[in-house]
Amino acid sequence: MRGERGGSGRRARTRARDLAGPAGPGGGDVSDGPLSRPIDRLVIHHSASPTSTTLEQIDRWHRDRGFDGIGYHHLIRADGRVLPGRDLSRPGAHAAGHNAHSIAICVAGDNTRPEHAWTAAQKQALVVYVRWFRIFFPSAAVVGHRDLPGAATTCPGVDVRELLREPGATGE
Repeated sequence: MRGERGGSGRRARTRARDLAGPAGPGGGDVSDGPLSRPIDRLVIHHSASPTSTTLEQIDRWHRDRGFDGIGYHHLIRADGRVLPGRDLSRPGAHAAGHNAHSIAICVAGDNTRPEHAWTAAQKQALVVYVRWFRIFFPSAAVVGHRDLPGAATTCPGVDVRELLREPGATGE
């Protein structure tokens, strides 16, 4: 993220295409300035919909719920592309009581329904995203929405810790 500073004090300019992994470019700049809020966790979500769900659809759903646009900072499509959503400088609208100090990524799909489960490309893109996140926020936790205190949800429908420990998930 251009001009962002994480727990390591490191400054870097990262573009969405750097996050897309093997699936290809994701587009332009993700954020245009430094974060003015501390980040203590990355919250991983699923869209609870088919893997073909678009950023525009989720934006519309969130607006229909009274949010000021999409509540997630990024979306991983079925092909593994990472798309920017809400600007990182703005708190998300994705997990009540946990938005101010977190970054949210949503993976299109629904891991509670086998026909809508995440693709291999999505899982790999998520691993790449988590690696990127840890560069800027090395002391922050990486959790599924369901792992947050007070969350009454199964989202993202998988154990994030187990997913990130799968062989090959950490590049080993």
